[in-house]
Amino acid sequence: MDEDQPNRPVSNAPIIINALRLHGYAPLDAIPGTTSAKLNIVNRKFFSVPGFIGARVIKIKKDKYMRITFSVQDSFDHILQNTYTWSVDQSPAPAPTQFLSMQQLRPKKVFMPDEKAEEKRRTVQVLDIPLFIKKSDIHRNFEAVGEIDFINIQVKSALYQTAYVVFKDAANTQIFYDTWSHVINSHVVCLLTPWQLTSNLPLSLSREKPSLSQEI
Repeated sequence: MDEDQPNRPVSNAPIIINALRLHGYAPLDAIPGTTSAKLNIVNRKFFSVPGFIGARVIKIKKDKYMRITFSVQDSFDHILQNTYTWSVDQSPAPAPTQFLSMQQLRPKKVFMPDEKAEEKRRTVQVLDIPLFIKKSDIHRNFEAVGEIDFINIQVKSALYQTAYVVFKDAANTQIFYDTWSHVINSHVVCLLTPWQLTSNLPLSLSREKPSLSQEI
């Protein structure tokens, strides 16, 4: 006759999952050896550090980096404050390696108020652009007016996107001052220039009768 299994106590303690992920980055070529050797060296270096999750090679834009990941803030902070040397077959790296956080690696540029105002004077906001129109199409269409510094794209809905076309010269925006519409690849889009953005006029009004800009 089988004996009844004893009831095991059930813990009501919450299960805590540490979702903290802290990443440090160092140029891949700062670590000697092949890619697999680099990974082995770094993993061995930090294996015993509390909170170390692992290392992997990643690409940021055109550059390759060794990324290390931690789940403990104190350990991560300590790693960022130190430099490390590596060796493969008794050959040390040419210089100590320091890991940086993403904020340190690619700090965001802080604009002064006058710089923001100057950039706004060079910007044309293009609204209601169908999602299938590519950034290259927008660039090609507006570069006929003047040299473009950069274009930022923001998706505003399931159908449309907005582009911020920033010219190198603020004078290039003046061609659009009395124009509320433009044509890109046979599609009509709306325009807002620095004057229109500060005039407090609704989108359907202008100082004169709104005109439709021809495709450039």
